[in-house]
Amino acid sequence: MKKSMSYIQVFLLILSVNQLVFSQENKETDNQDLAKASQNPIASLTTLPIQFNFNMGMGEYDRMQTVINIQPVLPLTIGKNWNMINRIIIPLIVQPDFNAENGSTTGLGIINYTAFFSPNLEGKLAIGFGPSLLIPTNSASVLGDGQFALGPSVVLFAGLSKWTLGFVAAQNWAYYTPNASEKHNSFFIQYFINYNLKKAWSVGMAPTITVNWDAEKDEKATVPFGLSVSKVTRLGKQPMKFALAYYYNAIRPTMGAKGGQIQAMMVFLFPKK
Repeated sequence: MKKSMSYIQVFLLILSVNQLVFSQENKETDNQDLAKASQNPIASLTTLPIQFNFNMGMGEYDRMQTVINIQPVLPLTIGKNWNMINRIIIPLIVQPDFNAENGSTTGLGIINYTAFFSPNLEGKLAIGFGPSLLIPTNSASVLGDGQFALGPSVVLFAGLSKWTLGFVAAQNWAYYTPNASEKHNSFFIQYFINYNLKKAWSVGMAPTITVNWDAEKDEKATVPFGLSVSKVTRLGKQPMKFALAYYYNAIRPTMGAKGGQIQAMMVFLFPKK
């Protein structure tokens, strides 16, 4: 009888260990899938990224600008063949006084809302297009130009084995600005390249190139390049993504960040159940 009980205990122990290993393997697989989905701007995945940007060496006194972007992404299904991906960027800014060693302005910047309409395509390619809107929510004049601006946006995504790559781009124009000396006219493109490693780690880059078409010739563009590393994990039951990156501005305006940008991000992931 005692031998029978010991056999049962050993069997239950082996079963519990197998279940634990199977559970861990399932979580790792889920994390790997979430890592790739989080790299797709038009995936049917609800996310809440919070991005901390530290722009270093700005202005004559090498001040640091801090921009915290809250960027909810809300996908909606439209019929059987289309999705609508709502993307909002809400910037909270600490803007240094570029003409002094001290002093800064803190507040809300210009909110960007983009709606991508994306067809359900078979295969590993995805595309989306739609309007981009800049809303003049800036709480101070130094935090934005105070103009409504509208224009087209497009996104392209490709998943190739362990690689994901693509870009998001938008052009925005202000159409009615009676109190502004110049109408807003800007372009941005964020390209991304990621290589996915084991255990939901990935390395790559996702710099944002910006252009102010109305600026003087050598002051128009900011062109960064660099490297990022990210990891998808779980805090309790909540899937999370953490990322850290550094970008150097190869081309920048005179008052731009000479020291480049450090970027830290955490993303709350809400996969469909």
